[in-house]
Parts: sequence; C-alpha cells; structure tokens
Amino acid sequence: MQLVLIPFFANCQNEKIDSLKSLLKIEADGGKQIDILFQLSRECLDFNNVLGAAYGRIAFIKAKDLGDSFRIVKTGRIYSQGLRRLGKMDSALMVYTKVLAVAKRQNYNDEVKYILNGLGLIHFFMGRYDKALEFNFECLDLKKKDGDSVGVSVTLNNIGLFYHHLNDYERALYYYKESLRLKKLIKDTTDLDALLLNMSQCYALQFKFNEALHYVDRGLKTCGGNCIDETLIIAYQTLGYISYFKKNYKHAEVQFLKAYSLSNKKGSERYKLENIKYLVKICMATNGLSKAEKYLQEAEKLISSGSPYNEEILQIYEQLHSLYAKFQNFKKGYYYQNKYVVLKDSIYNHKLTTNLMKIQAEHLEKENKAKIEAQNAVLVLNEEVILRQKYVNVFIGIVALLLVALAVVLFRSNRQKQRLNLLLDRRVKERTQELESSRDVLQRACEERDIVMIRATSDLKRSLATIKGLCLLGAQDADEARHYLEKVGVISGAVSDVINKLSYNSKTPFSTHQNYIR
Repeated sequence: MQLVLIPFFANCQNEKIDSLKSLLKIEADGGKQIDILFQLSRECLDFNNVLGAAYGRIAFIKAKDLGDSFRIVKTGRIYSQGLRRLGKMDSALMVYTKVLAVAKRQNYNDEVKYILNGLGLIHFFMGRYDKALEFNFECLDLKKKDGDSVGVSVTLNNIGLFYHHLNDYERALYYYKESLRLKKLIKDTTDLDALLLNMSQCYALQFKFNEALHYVDRGLKTCGGNCIDETLIIAYQTLGYISYFKKNYKHAEVQFLKAYSLSNKKGSERYKLENIKYLVKICMATNGLSKAEKYLQEAEKLISSGSPYNEEILQIYEQLHSLYAKFQNFKKGYYYQNKYVVLKDSIYNHKLTTNLMKIQAEHLEKENKAKIEAQNAVLVLNEEVILRQKYVNVFIGIVALLLVALAVVLFRSNRQKQRLNLLLDRRVKERTQELESSRDVLQRACEERDIVMIRATSDLKRSLATIKGLCLLGAQDADEARHYLEKVGVISGAVSDVINKLSYNSKTPFSTHQNYIR
C-alpha cells in the first residue's frame, strides 16, 4: 500500500516533503513510520487537502494496528483535519469524537485542545453554531488554564470567525483584536497572516475600506512570498468585497475569479461556494443572468454531492430563488425558496438562539467568576503588601529615630569637642605666654649673669695681678713681707667676695625656673 501511494503523492512537493518521503522508504520501524506519515500529512495539508488526508488516513490505520494510544489520537486528529478540509464533515466528526474520548481518558491535554478546536470548526461549518461556540469556549478555558498563550490566540481567532459569519462584525473584531494583542505580547506569528486578513474582511463588510486595505497589506507582508493558498484566497476575497461595494464590478470579478481558481486548486468546497455567491451577485448586478445561472448550477452540483456548508448553501438557495424569479420561472423559484426557508429554520431556529444566549451567558459568568477570583487574589495580595509596608514603615521609623538620636549625640559630642578644643587652645596660649615670659626672664637673668661674670672676671684678673705683684715685691723685700701678706689677705678677701657674688648670681635664675616648673 505504501509503495502505491508514494508516487500518487508526487504533486505534493517541497524539500521537507521530499526528505520525509525518502525517510519513509527506508524506515522499517512501525512507530517511526507512523510519525513520518503524520508529518507528511501535516505538510501536505497546506498545499493539497486530498493528499494530506490520504497520508493522515494511512497513519491512523497503522497507529490502530500498532495499538499506540498516543499515536492513535495524534494521527486521528490530523486525519480528521484532512476530512474536514475536504468537506467530509460527518466522517471527520466521527473520527474526532472517537479520538477525543481516548485523549481525555489518557490525559493528553494538548491533543484534547487540538481536537476541541477541530470539533468547533466542524460544527461551525455545518451551521451548528451553538455547538461550535460551546466547543470553542471549552477549548479556550482549557488553554487559559494550561497557560497556552499561543493556543489562546488561535481560539480567539476562531471565536472571532464564528461571529464574523453570524454578521456580528463588531464582536468578531473584538475577538480578532484580542488575538492580535496576545500575539504581539508573546511575539507569536502563528497564523498571523490569516488573522490579519480575517480582520480585513470584517472591515470590508462594514464598508471601512481604508482599514480593510491596511490589514490586507499587513497580512500579505507577514507571509511575504510564501503565502499559502488559503491566505491568498482570503486576500483576493477582501479585495473583491471592496471593489464590489464600490460598484467596480469588473475589478471585483477579477479578484473573486482568482480566489475561485485557488479554491479549485486547493479542493475547498466552502471557498468555492463563497466565491460563487459573489460572482453570481456581480453577474446579476451587470445583467449577466445566463452567466449567473452557470455559476449557480455548478454550486448545485457541489450541494447535491453532499456539501456540508449549510451557511453557504443557504445563500446559494436564496440566489437561485432570486434568479428564477427574474426568469419568471416561478415553479423553480418557489422550489428554492422553500429549500431556503427549511434550511434557514433548521439553522436559525429558536433553540439555536436560546442555546447561543445560554452558552454566551455561561462563558461570561465563568469569565466574571475568574475575574472576581483574580480580583480577590489581588486584594489579598494588596492586604499582604499593605501589611508588609506597615512593617517596613515601622522599621523605617525606628531606623529614622535611631539616626536622629545618633545625629543628636554626634552633634553634642562635636559641640563638646569644640568647647574642649577652645579651652585647650586657650590653655595652650596661656601656657605659651607663660613660657615666653619665663623665657624672657631667663634670658635677662642670663644676660645679667654674663655681665656679672665679665665684671667678676675683670676683678679677678686685677686681683690676681695684684697678688702676683705683691708676691714679687715680697720676694724682693723680706723685711716688708708681712706688710705684703696683709695686702694679699685683703685682696684674697676681695676675690672671695667676688666669688660669693658669682655663686649668688648663678643660683638666682635657676631657682626662678625651678619654681616655675613646680
């Protein structure tokens, strides 16, 4: 089976796919084969839904044969995605429901989120808007609980798409903008181009053409030269809406034909029906009724083949009714009018409205409870912060008082030191003056002593000279020796007086100094 399918998938080409195909040929292990098939399915779904679904189907069968519950869930989910894109909603719904039970039982939370997202899209395309919204909100709550910001942004975009198709463009833009805000916050670019182009369509359908063109430009710049077919389809449709509402039907037709061609290439019935709807509107606006009839006949073929897109089918029935009314074929007109009424009643009935209101109310109640809990948590934290702040304030106050006290002590100590320094300076000055005065006294005493010494020295020299002379005379005249000896005695007394004076004068200054020291 593997060898037959690989050549069949030759149209699904890029480097990564070629590499995966090469690995698939040489890989013998069952589990690894399944993983490669899963990757191939995911890669091909961006280019060709048929091929992507085929790879997903093989992977799912092999996983069931292996009995690996995780791989069963993963491959079942990608296979269901392929079936959904092919418009096989009932089959996709059946596989999704089976693998969801396994994922919940095994607590594969990430897979549960993917599956809930897929179920929401299936019910949305089938016109079961209450179920679609219920699955989307369940998915959103689970992603918020897990802190999956990237997943939350994707689900917000899907909820916006839901309101978009209900023509509630304001609410749709609210969710789109929330998704965009979150993507900017976490710097996520997953499906950013698709989100921007969804926003552009909302603005175009509200006749806000400048905003629509702005977001078309941003969306195409985001994907650059690697825009996938689905992104380009949305861009062409938006440009078609703008031209159509401006009654530039020729340009609008060109844009819708581009989108229609890509829808054929991709094999997307939903986009084909959407583009047929506007191509018919253009034909009817330009009186091209026969051309409009051809488009509607093509749409009828898609519907008769079992197309599940009830919203698009409803609008085709309305157009068929209008067309045959213009042709005055009232039988066919009535036939399609009746189909339109029946289908509309099955989609937009009282039960749907009630369920939508209930689901929205329950979700709002959950959000309000979550906000209240968050606010209560914030209040508790605020109280803790306030209490801690009080403790901090008390501590700061105590520290401040201690600092003030220390400052006072330091100030007083400084003042005391200043006073002591002044006293010390004064005392030093007084002592210095006393020392200077003592120095002067001593200096004068020394000077006086020096004078006395000089005088005494002179007197001694004279006395000694006299004694020396008397001794010489006494030696010459023995008879007069007594007389000379008396004179020597007198002179010796005079010398003794001089010596006593010297002793007295030498003691006087030193005794004065000693008294000062004491």
